[in-house]
Amino acid sequence: MCSTRNKLARGLLLLLGTIAGGAAATGGCQRTIPPMQERLNNTPLVVDEAMQRRDWEPSVSYYANGDTRAGGTGYMFNVHETMPAWTRRAADPLVAVGNMLALPVGVFVNSPAKEMSYQGSIIPPTHTAQPPLPQ
Repeated sequence: MCSTRNKLARGLLLLLGTIAGGAAATGGCQRTIPPMQERLNNTPLVVDEAMQRRDWEPSVSYYANGDTRAGGTGYMFNVHETMPAWTRRAADPLVAVGNMLALPVGVFVNSPAKEMSYQGSIIPPTHTAQPPLPQ
């Protein structure tokens, strides 16, 4: 009877290991999500004769960067945001279980008591700062 339970436990561990390995290979989990630039409308400005004759000093508009200061979450892994939606839906529960299992370590690595900066939108230099128009 003991050997039956051991075989069942080994089989279950092998199955869970295979599922976790497959999810890691195809899921695309990663430690941190690198910030990416926002897509903007990059159509060139129409420069007419009047604009060419203007002799104005260039002006700069400064605005807040959108970063948020807060404590850590304790999570070790995230699903990459550039993955297709169906893959994210499949990988998200597995990454959540991995985060739950790694939480005792994550509390020290990504501590809620340590203040962190969460990146907001990155907007490159532009004339309009408008998102692209739908096509």
